[in-house]
Amino acid sequence: MAPTVVPDSADAVFVVTGGNRGLGLEHVKQFMEKTKVKIVATARQPAKADQLNGFLKQYKDRLSVVELDAGDEASIEVLIILLRQALRFLRMMKSYPAIATPGF
Repeated sequence: MAPTVVPDSADAVFVVTGGNRGLGLEHVKQFMEKTKVKIVATARQPAKADQLNGFLKQYKDRLSVVELDAGDEASIEVLIILLRQALRFLRMMKSYPAIATPGF
């Protein structure tokens, strides 16, 4: 599922928003298994992102998980700060937004 043309450099940084489930989680998995890049994956509630946290344990040297709620300006600002730090090496950004429904 990972793109066929992926810069496979240990210096490259990919950002996957919505990396805790669905297509976002699958992209995190594929990038971790098939490349050497560093991944910044976002999740609205990282503590509840069990599969993503499993990858974090396995790939702690290449995977970072950041809380991001697109409706919360403070969490967007934190991501912007991280992206500015990584911008020199940022190679790809994948976005898989989700809709928060009551009770979710």
